[in-house]
Amino acid sequence: MKAQADTQRISYKAAISAVFAYALAMLVAYPAFAVVLSGHLEEVQDTSAKVESIKPIKPRNTFPLSFKGQWQVQTKVLNSQISSVQAGQVITSEVTFYPTADGRILAKWHQPGWVETQSSAMSFNGNAATADRTTYYFGDNAQGSWAARARDEFTQIANNSITAKSYVDQYIDGNYVGRYRTESVMTKIGDTNEIARR
Repeated sequence: MKAQADTQRISYKAAISAVFAYALAMLVAYPAFAVVLSGHLEEVQDTSAKVESIKPIKPRNTFPLSFKGQWQVQTKVLNSQISSVQAGQVITSEVTFYPTADGRILAKWHQPGWVETQSSAMSFNGNAATADRTTYYFGDNAQGSWAARARDEFTQIANNSITAKSYVDQYIDGNYVGRYRTESVMTKIGDTNEIARR
């Protein structure tokens, strides 16, 4: 019995030795295998680090919360390629930034004769945003179908003051007419919790 147990122990040790010898031989014969395995582990660690650094996505199509309210807008044309829009011309309008049920802040522009049909906004931090909006002119004595696409950059410099730089592409009957650039000063004239309907 004892001899049989000793024989089993020797066979077991021999088997373990054979497995270790085989594994060592594989590492020596195929060193690239170990490099690939090491590289794979490094790649997984890098990916984990990137995943941890991703920040939550802010809601799209929104202005900063601090913009909320009614603002008077004084816009000055800086330069223009269009004969009907002269450099130095000053335009007065109003804009209302209002909250929506899903927590966004949207804008409604009030300028006689012009109707906003499409707009989108992106807020970068608590005091800056960009907007892309398209408006159409339906004023009296309008010759042709006028449309304007404005790209605006807003910066809030105080609780009651925002500056904006814009460039506007003008179209008549779907044909591109030219571009003009503007600079605006926006002054807060009131608070609002809902859109002003006019």
